[in-house]
Amino acid sequence: MTSRKSKKIRKSKSRKSNKRKLSRQTLPRPSNKGFSLSSMGYSIDKNKNDRRKILEKASEKYGTLPVLRHLNLRANYQQWNKDTYDKMKSDVDHLSKSYKRVQSKKSSRKSSRK
Repeated sequence: MTSRKSKKIRKSKSRKSNKRKLSRQTLPRPSNKGFSLSSMGYSIDKNKNDRRKILEKASEKYGTLPVLRHLNLRANYQQWNKDTYDKMKSDVDHLSKSYKRVQSKKSSRKSSRK
C-alpha cells in the first residue's frame, strides 16, 4: 500500500513541475515578415485616429489577421510600459472588431449563395 501512495505523490509532483515549465515559456520573437508597421507610419505618439487609419491601410495591404497578430505580440512585449501597452491593446481591440465584421460579411455571403 505504501508503494502506491508514493506513486501518487510522484505523479502530483510531476504535474506541478509541468505547470511551472508552461508558465515560464517566453513569447516568440516578433519578426517583420514582409512588413513593418513603423515603416507605414505607425507610432504610439500619434493620436488614436491616425494610428487606426495606418492599421487599416496595413490590413488592406497585408491582411487583417497578420497585422492583428503582429500588433498583439508587440503589445504583449510592452507590458512593462503601461501607457504604451494600453494604447496598443486598444488598437488590437479595434482591429479584432474590424476582423469580426469582415468575417461575418464573408459568412453571410456564403450562406446566401446556398
